[in-house]
Formats: sequence, structure tokens, C-alpha cells
Amino acid sequence: RQTSSIARSEIRQDRSNAMIEEFSQIYSEDSVLSVHMALMEGDFEAITGLEKERLFWFERVRYQRFEDVYYQFINGLIDESPFRESMAFAAGTGGAPCHGEIILAFDPNLFSGGQVVDNDQRAERLFADIVDQGARLPSQRRYAARARNLERGYVEIPQQLHEDILKLTVS
Repeated sequence: RQTSSIARSEIRQDRSNAMIEEFSQIYSEDSVLSVHMALMEGDFEAITGLEKERLFWFERVRYQRFEDVYYQFINGLIDESPFRESMAFAAGTGGAPCHGEIILAFDPNLFSGGQVVDNDQRAERLFADIVDQGARLPSQRRYAARARNLERGYVEIPQQLHEDILKLTVS
């Protein structure tokens, strides 16, 4: 039995998604549009009782999904403290704040419709266009520094850091 409010919200979203998918399979876009148009024009006689009931449940489910998304926005995706609460908890003491982590992984094949290579090439062209305009991409300096250091065979560090490291090795 799930007691976490986030878990309950996720269960409700699964049910909502199933209802939305069922509604979508029953009606084509044209028939949904005609139902909405009839409602907007006040032609309630053109809509069957079953259509009204399904439309009611569809709209209710959409509202529940909005409610759940808002709840998760306010309370964090993993039922942890939002940033301000986390920082208040830390009270300026430093160290790790009171929070969790969430890692999202996306399958490029699913998001690209099987066009991973084409989309990668488009992305690379976009990045090249950004650089050609004089902007710098995130991590561009880091990659350049890595290549320079590999070529030279050493990494430059501040003198004080070097001395601190030597002190650690002597003891």
C-alpha cells in the first residue's frame, strides 16, 4: 500500500492516462471537435448522453492531471523539499542542503521516431551555427582545456593548491 502522496498522485495519473487514451481511441479528432463545437454553439441535442458522459469524464481526468502536475511542482517530483525550504533548513551552515535527486533518461529512438542519425546531424548543424555567431557552447572551454592539457602532458594548477597537495604527501 502506497502512503506517499507523490505515489498516490502517480497512481491517479496512470488511471487518468488510461482514461484519456480510451477516450482518444473512441473518438477521432474530427468527432471530438464536433462535440466541442456543438457545446460551444449550445446545440446540446446534437450530443448523445454517452458522449456527454465520456466528455465529462475526459474533462475531469484532464483536471486531475493538472492538479497532480501542480502538486508535484509545489512539492517536488520526489516528495522532497523545494529549493527555498531546503536552503532554510540548511540555515547558512554550508554543506549539502536537504533534498533528493531525480535522474531523467530519454531514449533518443523513442523521441526521434527512429531518426536518431538525422536528428543528431541537425543538432550538430545548430551547434555549429551558434558557434559561428560567436557564442560559446556549454563545456566548450572544458573540452578545449582537456585537449590542450593532453597535448602538453600536464595540467596547470595554482601554486597554493600544489603546496597544499605536497603537504599532504609529506605526512
